[in-house]
Amino acid sequence: MADDEAAVRTATGESEEAVADVVAVLKGGVIGAIAGAAGLVVMSVVLAVAIALGAFDTAAFAELASIAGGGESELLGYAVFFGGGMTTWPLLFAVLNDYLPGGRMETSGLTFGTIAWTGFILAFYTSQTGTALVLYLGLTLLAHWGYGATLGAVFDLVTARTDVVFVMEGVNVSRED
Repeated sequence: MADDEAAVRTATGESEEAVADVVAVLKGGVIGAIAGAAGLVVMSVVLAVAIALGAFDTAAFAELASIAGGGESELLGYAVFFGGGMTTWPLLFAVLNDYLPGGRMETSGLTFGTIAWTGFILAFYTSQTGTALVLYLGLTLLAHWGYGATLGAVFDLVTARTDVVFVMEGVNVSRED
């Protein structure tokens, strides 16, 4: 870590304290990306089951790609979805974790997943009705619980083994302080 700090200090001319904060924030971002990717793997498995059962239409990913300016590509839409799950959502979880119910990050992750699910069901709804609608709601909730719990578990596991600081010195995403 000292080499990282020295390189940043040389490149930016910043103080040691400022460099340490930048390095810690960058480490936190990498940890968030890893936690988000792990959560998305779990979510993807459940969504694959939903697709196989006809409860989730991958056309929703094509619409996401279209909004992002990439045409009607389901693969590109999924890549955009995956990118958001590795960046935006882990960052939001890190900020909100201490305010979410649950004594552990895994439990907070379940709450976080439930909150995210409420937006997902509206954004990715593709006219399901009857049994398909019930399966859509149930499986996407399960997918979001899997994402949130895994996100929290990986954050908890990794932050317990590293010094992660977000913005202010001494503010750690782990509740074990």
